[in-house]
Amino acid sequence: MPFAELMKLLGELKFNGFELGGFDIHPKAGPAFEVGGWFADSNWVCEELKDLWASHNLECYGFAPDLWKHSFVAKPNPKAYDADFDAALKFADMLNIDGIRVDTLDKPNVIGDVVGLNRPEGTNAVSFEQALQLVVPRFKRCCERAHGEFGMNVLWEPEPGFLFNKPGQIEAVLNEVDCHNFSLIGDVCHFDHIGVRGSLQPGEKEVQEGGIGGMFQRFASSIKRVHLIDSNGEINQHGTSAHPPFGEGTVNFDELIPQILAAGAGDDTWCIDLCFWPNAAKAIASCKDFADALNVKHCAA
Repeated sequence: MPFAELMKLLGELKFNGFELGGFDIHPKAGPAFEVGGWFADSNWVCEELKDLWASHNLECYGFAPDLWKHSFVAKPNPKAYDADFDAALKFADMLNIDGIRVDTLDKPNVIGDVVGLNRPEGTNAVSFEQALQLVVPRFKRCCERAHGEFGMNVLWEPEPGFLFNKPGQIEAVLNEVDCHNFSLIGDVCHFDHIGVRGSLQPGEKEVQEGGIGGMFQRFASSIKRVHLIDSNGEINQHGTSAHPPFGEGTVNFDELIPQILAAGAGDDTWCIDLCFWPNAAKAIASCKDFADALNVKHCAA
């Protein structure tokens, strides 16, 4: 769906705002990308974008840049990654966005075999400690650049299809990065795969006591943003959690929402995440109704 049409739809459905994914036809950083006649590397374009979503009474609560062509471990090129991240930072700042997402980028099998995943040709598995030494400096630099020049937060969204997809590994990354503006996105569907199913984990599976709710409790102090969506236990063709609409999975939200609230995880902005779901735009309205009902039932003062 074209970006302008999406903004119109979200406004009509009375959303407060959205998180911007800089993928495909949506706005992104860099002079090579044109979106709906706009070039996203010029100041006036960012003003046009801000005016667009403001006209539908929306705010933008975060930016997820497309940095997936990069690698930290298998084929690292720190200078290229840093340059693209810096461009994304500048773009987010021009749009008055105060949070930018990062990923660990490599497949989880760079530190051990995973059934069904092939390792990139010409690469060998490294140890967890070696991978940590490659990822942590990049994340630290991201945090320093984001805070030092822009006063921005950096949010990591752990997921089964990327490196460090075990609860203990997530904790290790948080401890090693140790920056005040570094936090997590707690995605219900990802937490189901990581904390309950152990999906795509190299070596021995590691799950979390208490399941999804246990994940939110364990990482409550580090979770800045909650992504709310169902889970059916499937890994999609893109190698990550399927993110099915509410009611098409197995999550018991009447049990989970009180657990998230009791843990104190996340801010007051919870995001419906339909990433990669086929024809996601058609599911937005029903998902909004479902989330509104949860809000009334569990979150009303």
